[in-house]
Amino acid sequence: MNKITKDQAFELLDQAVIKLGADNEYKRGGSQLSGPSCVYVRNGEASCIVATALAIAGVPVEVMAEWDKETDSTILSVFENGNAPALLTREAAEVFQTAQMYQDTEYTFGRSVELARAEHQ
Repeated sequence: MNKITKDQAFELLDQAVIKLGADNEYKRGGSQLSGPSCVYVRNGEASCIVATALAIAGVPVEVMAEWDKETDSTILSVFENGNAPALLTREAAEVFQTAQMYQDTEYTFGRSVELARAEHQ
């Protein structure tokens, strides 16, 4: 697999929006002990817009499930910790990070990508 570039990150996010629905929002999981949580993989499937985009690109959910074990599992932190640099460029990680941030603050998937695009184009 070649590294995902910034332009490819946007293409993958657009495909993820189609798959997940532009007007839908990320559904947080969690428990009474841990509270709401954002994760890449839930029930063996990609659970957020970034994980869905990466799964479309061919990143195995098993790899992303490992990222969920990190203290700070934002995609940029995963990249900076050395757990994703073979998969994507820093610019792509920044695009995904921005979309992830908006998704996690309860913007719809479509709006999250629009805002990420506005910040990185």
